[in-house]
Amino acid sequence: MEARLQKFLHQFQHLKIQLEEITSATDNFNDEKNCIGVGGFGKVYKGEVSHSKGRNMAAIKRLNQKLGQGLPEFLKEITMLSRYRHENLVSLLGFCHEADEMILVYEYASRGSLDRHLNSRHLMWTQRLKICLDAAKGLSYLHDPRETHQRLIHCDIKSANILLDDQWNAKVSDFGLSVMGPANEQQSVIITCASGIAYRCLMESREDRPKMAEIVTELETALRSQELSEWKMFFDYEEMTKTAEPPLKYSSKDELKKLLSKGVLLNGGKTWFSLNEKGEHCEMISFAKCLGSEFEINPWWSKYNSRLIKTRVETQFLSPGITYTVNLVFKFIFPVDEAINCLLMPLKYKLQGETKTSVSPLAYKTEDGWWRSELYQFTSDDRVVDLEILLDGFRGSYTMIQAQGIEFRPLEKEEQKVLEEEMFDVQPISDVNWNEKLPTDYEDIMKLSKHSGQWLTQKEAYLIICKGFLINDGQKWFSLDKNGRKCHMLSARAAGIWVQHEDRLSLPESRFGEAMVLRFWTFSIVCEIQPQLVSSQTTYASYLVYKLPEGQSGFEAPMVVKDGEYMDDYYRYIYLVRPQTPVIRPKANENTHNPLSRSKIKGLPRERNDGWMEVQIWEFRTTTTTEKIPMCLILSDQGDKKFSGLIIEGIEFRPI
Repeated sequence: MEARLQKFLHQFQHLKIQLEEITSATDNFNDEKNCIGVGGFGKVYKGEVSHSKGRNMAAIKRLNQKLGQGLPEFLKEITMLSRYRHENLVSLLGFCHEADEMILVYEYASRGSLDRHLNSRHLMWTQRLKICLDAAKGLSYLHDPRETHQRLIHCDIKSANILLDDQWNAKVSDFGLSVMGPANEQQSVIITCASGIAYRCLMESREDRPKMAEIVTELETALRSQELSEWKMFFDYEEMTKTAEPPLKYSSKDELKKLLSKGVLLNGGKTWFSLNEKGEHCEMISFAKCLGSEFEINPWWSKYNSRLIKTRVETQFLSPGITYTVNLVFKFIFPVDEAINCLLMPLKYKLQGETKTSVSPLAYKTEDGWWRSELYQFTSDDRVVDLEILLDGFRGSYTMIQAQGIEFRPLEKEEQKVLEEEMFDVQPISDVNWNEKLPTDYEDIMKLSKHSGQWLTQKEAYLIICKGFLINDGQKWFSLDKNGRKCHMLSARAAGIWVQHEDRLSLPESRFGEAMVLRFWTFSIVCEIQPQLVSSQTTYASYLVYKLPEGQSGFEAPMVVKDGEYMDDYYRYIYLVRPQTPVIRPKANENTHNPLSRSKIKGLPRERNDGWMEVQIWEFRTTTTTEKIPMCLILSDQGDKKFSGLIIEGIEFRPI
């Protein structure tokens, strides 16, 4: 039994967390200090742990077998949350199975479960509808309306199993009692109990109950109506713009909103206010106001001058319940190459009174031509927030800047894309238009693999390609994306990665069965991209696929990527660990360095659903010709720490 269990858990090797790590994070499961709840599974603790995504606060659920749940529920939870990923399902960060302990580690939902807030007078109707909609979206995904995976019936939906994060986003949790059925099967399971859903879902006959997809649509309509109603009730743009300079001229509210979309100056020209495309409020406070009467109109020579900026965030200028990024907005005194959109410019800073110094590693240029360094994130509510930030200066060449102000910009979340990876026994995508997406040269591609004689029909060939397979003696992986475009990946060996000292590591969890361990500070990628393995006239991104050394959350120093053909004309910076932006909490002692989300910036990594990390390092566009595309990149260290122990699986090419 134990051998079979260990074999089963081996496929989730990347999710394992050591018991020592968990006991340290929870102060040896200290009920008084760290217990945040008790459920049918056992007690739940909070604690900061290191895991495959980095290090941050987590919810740690410890099995108590006396409460009636045991190994089957533990294994089911791991399997389900590894297979089904959605922004409205709680994410599994890892698990522990040591010394008779069965522990699950989840993303931390700071507001706890919904049942704690149902009687709160502060929970507005818009928020309640949004929570209902989020939960419905998560369940609709599980019920598989698009027929892309096996259907999953939760079987234990209740307010205690709906968790809420800082932004009141709802996430369905607790899959220990769930039941799985085949995709596109109308009545694959029989439910004998149903634990508090909406009135419409309580019809006696299952056929009379609405599908989750229908509920999502109706809730979206109801939410839009409620938001419009509350917007009219709580906000008056006309009153706010009485301090505009110059005075605004308009004949209707629609004209006023158009003016606000372009942006207006308020408060004697010290505040810039605008609406984004979503109708969310944006605010920028001038640097002059932040520095006060001691401010002199001259550039900030950040190499030598620290600045203490003080600003008060007025609640009427920010949209309630929205997470904002706090950015330093500036331009360079000296010209910067217009083609560069992201620069390594580590800015050291900290809140007044804090001992910990933070670093904003990258400055990036936005559509208005100004540069931004992200300092903080916080979610707006009815508080007036006073910020006193000590800017300690940039480290690097670009030190003389013209600071415009401190900006409060609604966070643009990165879309959660499900990478086309082979995971366990998930079936390939069912597609009614499969014949249109099958490559015309699919037979030649199939001949490159061991699957060359394992298909009888074109659809069987399509399903094999969608799932992906090894070609060229197991050194390349070929597949199709959801739009039928060609994707492929080269092993580290096939990508021509060369280092002065190299180790090839036998690695069963790699699709190539091996990976490469770096022992030096620089390496190169030299290979040719075969036109047969990419779609014509398509822009591709190239990703370095890697893992960090065991027990290490990342390398602080960035890596510079240079094109071997152009060298000085093409370079970009990448990070092998996602930078941690401080989050301002309602209470100062609750501040963390775990951002809620981050907009997609090239050069920052993300975790894949196969347990590996990836970061974009190059782009290219294919033509209609049959010529090979050369790829020659040099990656080197830009800090005082070497990248020893970095594990590289290979280079992947996917259409943008």
